This record gives sequence, structure tokens and C-alpha cells, in this order.
Amino acid sequence: EAGQRFDSFNPSGDFFAGLTFRYSSLRKHNQLLAAYKGSPKRGTASNYTISEQTRGENKPNSRAWRIGGTLALLAIISRGSGGSGGGGMTPEDSGTSSEVNDLENPYFVSGSPGAWHMVWNDEFEGSDLDATKWNTTDSYGRDQCFGGWNNEQQCYTGESQNVEISDGNLILTARSASWLSQGRTYTSGRVQSRGKGDFTYGKFEARIKLPGGQGSWPAFWMLPTPSDGSSGGDYGTWAASGEIDIMEAVNLGATAPGCAAPCQDIHGTLHFGGQWPNNAQTPSGSSTLTDIDAFHTYAIEWYPDEMRWFLDGQQYHSRNQTEWYSQGAPNDPNAPFDRDFHLILNLAVGGNWPGAADGQNFPRQMEIEYVRVYQCGGDDPSACKN
Repeated sequence: EAGQRFDSFNPSGDFFAGLTFRYSSLRKHNQLLAAYKGSPKRGTASNYTISEQTRGENKPNSRAWRIGGTLALLAIISRGSGGSGGGGMTPEDSGTSSEVNDLENPYFVSGSPGAWHMVWNDEFEGSDLDATKWNTTDSYGRDQCFGGWNNEQQCYTGESQNVEISDGNLILTARSASWLSQGRTYTSGRVQSRGKGDFTYGKFEARIKLPGGQGSWPAFWMLPTPSDGSSGGDYGTWAASGEIDIMEAVNLGATAPGCAAPCQDIHGTLHFGGQWPNNAQTPSGSSTLTDIDAFHTYAIEWYPDEMRWFLDGQQYHSRNQTEWYSQGAPNDPNAPFDRDFHLILNLAVGGNWPGAADGQNFPRQMEIEYVRVYQCGGDDPSACKN
């Protein structure tokens, strides 16, 4: 536990750090952490009141806690320069309050306040998909041919013909197939980070080359990660617990209803409200790709009270908390977007939105150069707004 605290002040390991804790502070941390984990709403740990019985300061059974009065823990962490301890960096020197902020605030991120800090990423530099970061199954354990009630035409697989790492990119490939469950006629690739990359607030970014063709439906998006390990989310099943669509595109390069010829737009959307069929969504924001055959960078900045969408570093859409709600938490103005969500990248084929695939130009590929997650340094997730 103490080592984790030290690490937050010494992320690079190339300077000395000396930290001192009162034993009672460590006890308080454990109590706050327990309250936070058991609380129905994140961020309420600071409102937790320790009862006299829990505190035990005036109880006979607290004698063990008082032995020695105050216990100091001193750690000197060094790398590559001996251990004399001279010139050690204190929390004050590093610009961090001597009171350990993340004991009080579950959204505390070590680093310069008001600046983005990368906390999770995959550059796809290995030979195989990193199983410590990604799953190839459905987020909620549903059948791989489940089409999200959208009449999609694919079954997802984790096979190398559909999900592979090649030349520093993650490649998701859709292929024609036969004899599949539920009458599906294509196999395709999907990865998701549930249980391996779950986040509340931050900046989420991926550089992607999208496939074209009638019926292509690539997406970079997020679904809620339930705290109890169930399906759907803490506020109920879809869409009461929310959905964040960072980027979706349909029928790129094709002539199809609802878009100019050829289709060139990407879209960003929020889903929320009640459980289906009482779901709701904000109007989608759209932006036009000048080159549909090139890599582009898609991102969203997620704050407690606002979402902002970006294409190649330029904001093209935003929504604020007055426009979303959850019937599962009617008195929470931030719900449902105040819980952990995980990342999903997939290449769907066909469905209600793009229409059926035309069977031409398969296999089709979605190429991902990287996925990066940033969070705002300090204890205010909104401090990175500019």
C-alpha cells in the first residue's frame, strides 16, 4: 500500500523521494478506500464519516493503535545513484500537497494538475494481440453472432483471419463466410478492454484507417463496466447505463441513402435514458473525411459535465450534462456518464443503419495504429478543459 503511494510521487524512478506517514493516516486511507469501494456513487469517499466506534480513539481496544503514538514510515527510493539520501524530493518539492490527495479523491491522477497524462495505451508493436489489455469476446458474454439487435450480418471471432497484429497495426478483417450461426454470412473482428482498461473521465484517442463499401460499419466506442461484474451497467441495461460512440462510419465511399455520394462522414453520439425501449440519444455530431483511404485520429474528451469529439485534433461536436440523464439515477446530474466504461473497436457488417452488405470488395479491413488513454493530472477531471 505504501509502495503505491511512493510510486505516485516517483513515477520515473530517477530521483530520491522521502515520504512520511502517520499510522493513523494509513488507517484513514484504508477506511476511505473501503467506503469508496462500497459506496453507490463514485467520488463520495470524501463524505464518509468515521464513527467513534470505527475510529476507536477512546476505546480500550484501540490500545494497539496508540502504542508508540505515531509511527513514521520513511522510504528512500533511488535508481542508479547510490543511497546516500541527500537532496531527496519531498511532496512539496514535486508540486504535490503533503496530504496524499488520492486518499480523498478517487479521480486523483498523479502528475501536473491541468495537464493530460497518458495512463494506458497500445501501440500494437508486438506479434500478437496483448491479452493483458484486450478481449475478443462480447463485453457481456453474449454469443459472438449477437448483432446488437441491429440485424448485423457478422459473427465475431478471435481467429487470426479476423484479428491480427501486422506491421505495427491491429487489423480487424471482415470476410465472407457460410454455415454460420443465426444465418450470418460474414466473420469479422472485435476487441474490447473490459476488466483490463476501464476508465471514468479522460481523453480517448485512436488512429485508424477505415474500410469502405456498402454495409461496412466500423466503430470506436465505449460501454459501461458494471461494478458488480454483471451485464449492462450500474444504472441498468442498455441504455440506462449509457453508451459513448467516439466514432462510427457507414458505407464510406459508397452511394447510399442518407449521405452524399460518396459517403464520407464520421459520427459521434451518446446513448442514455432508460432501459430499452425507453432509451434516448443526443443528435449525432458529424464531420467529413477529406481522404477516406487515409489514417485519421479520432478522439473524445470526457468530462463530468461535457463530452467533446475531435477529428485529427479539431473539435467538431460537443454535448453537456443538461442533455443526458439516466432513469436509473434520476437525482444524479452526471449519470450515466460517471462510472467506468471500457473501450471497443469493431468492424460490423450490414445492419439497420448501413443496410445489407453488397458482397463486393471483401475482405475488408479496419487498421488501428494505436489506442491511447489520457487522464487529467491532479484532483479535478475538468481542469484540462481549454
